[in-house]
Amino acid sequence: MVNTGMDLYNLGVDARRFGEHPDSEQAKWRLANSAVRLFGNGAAMALMPLAPVAAFAPLMLPDFGEIGRAADLLKQKTGLEREGQQTEANAVGQSHMLAALNATPIVNWFAPFYQNALTPDVEKFEHAHGNSDGQPPQAELPGGTGNDPTVTDYFANAMKERAERVAENMTPFLRDAARKSGTEYVTLVSHWPQTFCWPSSGDPMRTFDRAIALTYSRKFDTVIPTFFGRDADGSFRAPPDNHDIPLQQSSQHQFYFSRVLDPGKQEEMLKLHE
Repeated sequence: MVNTGMDLYNLGVDARRFGEHPDSEQAKWRLANSAVRLFGNGAAMALMPLAPVAAFAPLMLPDFGEIGRAADLLKQKTGLEREGQQTEANAVGQSHMLAALNATPIVNWFAPFYQNALTPDVEKFEHAHGNSDGQPPQAELPGGTGNDPTVTDYFANAMKERAERVAENMTPFLRDAARKSGTEYVTLVSHWPQTFCWPSSGDPMRTFDRAIALTYSRKFDTVIPTFFGRDADGSFRAPPDNHDIPLQQSSQHQFYFSRVLDPGKQEEMLKLHE
């Protein structure tokens, strides 16, 4: 009876959330979970006079809300892997495993024993610095955390993978630009803000205001990417070189300043290193 009463309350809460967010798959799964649990507990209560063991039947019901979350996380993981963002995919994979275990009857009784082990390190880092899911994403890193293993292992690797992916995608354009201009190097500079999401939900977690320099070398037929941030005056200035390739306008080096990676934003001030 207590469980049935709680299920009625949860059904009302989840129905209200679904009404507020009718396009949310998670809201649909949670509403379905509450409805199934209400039906299961009601049926068990009705059958108890005939078979007291029926009282234990609802314990075998899976958590359909966690099933839906696990399905969504698996899609996110697959999408990140397809984009070459393996560091982020691995963290989402941990959250997917956690959701799958939480959805499994009886196994989820032991959640306190596996919850911490399967929570991605980046989420522990964010929680330790006052960031939590459901709040607006925080910007940049907290002071004094640049050498934190989580920062170097997660954010640094993830940024490197994102840069490598866009360098690969931009190679045909920059190769063609070098061929047409007859220059040895072609560099494209673009504003490209980076947003990282919570591995457990996919909601925005932290943002980094960055620009990127993509330098194509005809000699090596490859594109070298380098992220850079704003200077003290708020302007973006490209670094003096991109992996030993001087970023200076010359007869052998052509530059493009573009919003191709951030088309929805206002034109940013992008300057060459002086």
